[in-house]
Amino acid sequence: MKERPYQHLPPLERKPDGSPWRVAIRDPAGDGNIGVVEVADQGVGIPPEEAGRIFEPFYSHKNSNYNWGMGLYYVRAIVKSHLGLLRMESRPGEGSQFFVMLPRYEPK
Repeated sequence: MKERPYQHLPPLERKPDGSPWRVAIRDPAGDGNIGVVEVADQGVGIPPEEAGRIFEPFYSHKNSNYNWGMGLYYVRAIVKSHLGLLRMESRPGEGSQFFVMLPRYEPK
């Protein structure tokens, strides 16, 4: 399995507790047919009652003028448009992981 962590990406949103983000790109089968981008944190996690709604447009638990609740909605739409899958795993109190799985593209 190939893994290249990208620890020096600019933060899109600062985490108040200062816990680290982890971004990794993998080729799980080693054959180049599916690429997986994993984004993980060690934050508070997403409660199960919110997990089913986080991909809805305009849904956010944050009260902010800067957060409109469209980010994950757009991520899912873009991933689907590339015939990929988006999966989320979260454990309250331990953090969350998002997996973007994209098929290999063969130009004709």
